[in-house]
Amino acid sequence: MQNRVQSVRVAVISSVLLLLACNSKSPEPEPKPASKPEFPSLQQYPVQGIDVSHHQGGLDWATLKQPKLHFVLIKASEGATWQDPRFVHNWQGAQAAGIVTGAYHFFTFCRSGKDQAANFLAQLARVPRDQPYLPPVIDLEIAGNCPTRPSVDDLHRELAVFIELIRPQTCRPILYMSRDFEREYLSERPLNYPRWTQSLQRKPDLEGRTWMFWQYTISGSLNGISGLVDKNVFVGKRIQFDQMLCPPIQTTQQKVSDP
Repeated sequence: MQNRVQSVRVAVISSVLLLLACNSKSPEPEPKPASKPEFPSLQQYPVQGIDVSHHQGGLDWATLKQPKLHFVLIKASEGATWQDPRFVHNWQGAQAAGIVTGAYHFFTFCRSGKDQAANFLAQLARVPRDQPYLPPVIDLEIAGNCPTRPSVDDLHRELAVFIELIRPQTCRPILYMSRDFEREYLSERPLNYPRWTQSLQRKPDLEGRTWMFWQYTISGSLNGISGLVDKNVFVGKRIQFDQMLCPPIQTTQQKVSDP
């Protein structure tokens, strides 16, 4: 009897397994996640670019020559004596790739505006400006600056001297500023210059104030750059971008070859 019961049990179990096998379906493939829209979109911000310095190392400008890359802002100098060793190479490489170039200076607390302007202009004298180029950008930040902070009056005075000296040889500058710098030095005395602002992964909200350029990421990637790079957009269309560029000047420059 035990054998018959076992046989019945085996038969029942076999039938159940067969029934399950017949009714089972192949698992549905998981839906692929929807691709995220490009941010910011080329439709809304058709003029896009990057900012670079020696931190990116050698850049492959032939690879970087692409329709989506319209401009590159290049670090030229910092304070009264430091000059970016890649500035000339980056400027010439970008120009050869047909990309609009521009230069920026990191403004330090511990040197005069006069000495800093001389340093910045010395760098600009080393590169050809025979094509329209971005207005000079003054980088105003507390992080990475001199530990001794000037008074509001002293900062505004030295910054005014810097602008007064560089403007006749370039054009109206743009100010890039961190939020903490703005709170400490410009909240009560704002400056009437175009603004290059940083707002990571969200559209800038400057409480009613306008911006011209938006740095939307500091961890972007591009073919032709081995590491990370800052990405930016211009607020308007290409015709507006072209209209705000500094006019070209005729200079005699000697090409500097890569080391």
